[in-house]
Amino acid sequence: MGSLFQVIKSAITHVFQGVQGSYAFSLLGKAFIRLRTAVMNPFQRVVRRIQQLFNANIITSKLVAPINAKVRKILSGEAKSPEDYFTVGRFWISRMLVYFLILAGCATVFIYFNWIASPVSDTTATENVTTTVYYDYDDVDLGEYTGKANIRAANGNVVYTGDISAGVCTGNGTLWTQDGTLVYEGVFENNNFNGNGTLYYPGGAPRYTGEFKENQFSGSGVLYFADKVVEYEGNFENGSYQGEGVLYNEDGTMNINPNSLTVAQAKLEPALKDVKAYDSFQFVRNGFFCVDAKDSKEDALVFNRIVSLKSSFKLPKAE
Repeated sequence: MGSLFQVIKSAITHVFQGVQGSYAFSLLGKAFIRLRTAVMNPFQRVVRRIQQLFNANIITSKLVAPINAKVRKILSGEAKSPEDYFTVGRFWISRMLVYFLILAGCATVFIYFNWIASPVSDTTATENVTTTVYYDYDDVDLGEYTGKANIRAANGNVVYTGDISAGVCTGNGTLWTQDGTLVYEGVFENNNFNGNGTLYYPGGAPRYTGEFKENQFSGSGVLYFADKVVEYEGNFENGSYQGEGVLYNEDGTMNINPNSLTVAQAKLEPALKDVKAYDSFQFVRNGFFCVDAKDSKEDALVFNRIVSLKSSFKLPKAE
């Protein structure tokens, strides 16, 4: 059986070798090559075209050449025809001059912001600080770390994410309670709220947005009611209203004393007819008044009381 298999194998090999060396086999091979070339040529042309489209040198040459030609035309000589001018009413303005001023302006802006102007530093916590560095609040190694980190409380929850300097919260950061309630977002310095930031109510609504100093409202800011309605907008110092500001009611209306404006009619001496805005006088047993600069008119003077007086004088009773 084995010898029969060897005979069949030898016969097949002999036939194949005979065909391989024949003229017919050669023609078949050439036909296959031509067929492959006819099929692949279109695809090869497409591939070459795509490579040309994305060739950096070709793209650069197509973009740079027209720009260079335009710049050379702008900078070369004087205007020679009406097409070389812009018309604005009766005025003719050289196109070359306009293009030159535009290029000079762009170059000036680029040079200023890249080499002259100092970098703009943002002191607000507008960025979301993310980091894969974690420390426990009592980790000894935290005292030597500087960079961005997450600090975990005793229960394992992250209570601070942000900038660290030698183990101290300094820079932009976010503070939470141990149960995950957002407390503050903004600028820290030596573990204190220092700079611009936002303090939150336990429910997540902003309580105060503005400037802080050592955990106190200090500077310009806005204080909110729990329903996000503005309570006060103005200046603060040590956590209290200080300086200019506007106080509001919970319905959004301004909180003004309803009795702060009282209008009274009076007769004046002739000597007051020539008064000017902000001139001040004492009206007997009423206080000090000054001339109103907005509503006062020559034939209808208006005086505002600036200091009131309390008098104990009483007229004697008629007998």
